[in-house]
Amino acid sequence: MPRFKDRIDFRPDYTPQQMFKLGTYGGSYFRPIYSSVAKKNISGDWKEFSYLKKNPNDSPVYDPKKNYYKVKAGQTLEYWQKKRWIKAPDYRGWIQFYCRFHKGRRIPEVDNYQIKRALKVLLRFGQRKTLTPKIKQTLLHWGWNPDKDHTKYIEQIKKNKWAHK
Repeated sequence: MPRFKDRIDFRPDYTPQQMFKLGTYGGSYFRPIYSSVAKKNISGDWKEFSYLKKNPNDSPVYDPKKNYYKVKAGQTLEYWQKKRWIKAPDYRGWIQFYCRFHKGRRIPEVDNYQIKRALKVLLRFGQRKTLTPKIKQTLLHWGWNPDKDHTKYIEQIKKNKWAHK
């Protein structure tokens, strides 16, 4: 379970490596893409993460069978770009941010934005009594273990208003 001394508010259950190994993003996260945010084609950027010996998510299409819960979860990259949820310098979105953050990169404005989003996912879905496979996969995509009781952590998030900073 990763811990960040400089961000006590952010305590995901999995490292990016663990997430990829378990099965996330339909096996297609690091496929070649066109970024409408960067206005360029992007490929090979998985190589910046030394712990990835090979591209773990290079399928050209999203394949739910490659996900841990064997379901499709989330929206397309195009949808996220259209909603303006993708921001520089992480042109692939959340997990690219998390890989870089886990590796030690810090950009306070970006960190605050992305961590707030991750906490909101936990607040929205982590308190439910019944979790469908799709919600479980969504939580896993954001680094949360859907089978873990997050009650105390969620209470801290709410008390300290971490998801509102």
